Order: sequence, then C-alpha cells, then structure tokens
Amino acid sequence: MSVAIPIPIPIPIPIPIPRQELAQRTSGGLEITLYWDAEKDGTIVEVHQPATQETIAIPVTHDQALDAFHHPFAYLARTRSS
Repeated sequence: MSVAIPIPIPIPIPIPIPRQELAQRTSGGLEITLYWDAEKDGTIVEVHQPATQETIAIPVTHDQALDAFHHPFAYLARTRSS
C-alpha cells in the first residue's frame, strides 16, 4: 500500500521592486536625488539635509523630473500650493 504525500504548491510572493536612483548631486550642503519608482511608475526628487537628518520627497511627473532635480524648491512650492 502506497501513501500519497501531498506536494506543496508554491505560492507566488510579489517581490517589491525598489526604486532606482537616476541622478544624485550635492549643493549647499543638501543632497538631491532623483528616483524612479518602478512599482508606481513615478518619479520623485528627494532633498536631504544631513545636518538635521531631514528629508523631503517631491513627486513630479516624468516630463518635469530633470527640471525638478535641478530646481527642487520651485517644485516643492508647486506641490504645496496644489
């Protein structure tokens, strides 16, 4: 008599795709980084101030990404006024 042993069925687990760094620069003691979020297909500019450990994230459209990377505070004002 043979005994059937159940074979576990693998359950697919989604693996989060990390955001990818597209560009990074330092200016006036601030670290500015442009990221692409593959999961949301969006672009984000982050401005980090190492002295205070504060970081702000500014979501921008694809066509504005490079300009926002070079002028993040202009885009910060736009996102806060909307």
